[in-house]
Amino acid sequence: MYIWLMRHGATELSKGADAEYRLSARGVADVKAMAAIIRSYTGENDIAVYSSLITRAVQTAEIMAAQLGVHEVRRHETLIDGDISGFYEHVLRQTAEKTVLCVGHSPYLEEWLRYWTGAEIDFSHAAAAFVDYKQGGDSVGTGQLLLYVQPAVLPLLRQQTERRDSE
Repeated sequence: MYIWLMRHGATELSKGADAEYRLSARGVADVKAMAAIIRSYTGENDIAVYSSLITRAVQTAEIMAAQLGVHEVRRHETLIDGDISGFYEHVLRQTAEKTVLCVGHSPYLEEWLRYWTGAEIDFSHAAAAFVDYKQGGDSVGTGQLLLYVQPAVLPLLRQQTERRDSE
């Protein structure tokens, strides 16, 4: 199984409740750009999209689902509180799809990535980590970090691709 851990996109400045912060225009653009990268790795594979219940994560997951051709975003409370064992029990052990995209929050994504792979990465907004995940029976499993991408590197990747295509 493959897991994408993705932090929600950047939000608008707001005086409202934290749980209701919405994506900014830049946040939406970054998420769409990341969708193109993730699509290039997942292709038409069987993919499930999970989101925390918080507005900015739901918006991010909905954009990702639309860009990946996924019809449903599944919301799960463990992506709010970082309950990795709950996520394992109620999502990973139950999911039939080959790839799972989890849209959540810092610091829990960093903690899960460190637990599964040992990697120490701070997720920027709309960043994603691609993990080759192995289920662990009674434990929450292990994984190998295959890729970490953040929106800031996308222009560099496009330039390299354009140069390679022009040669």
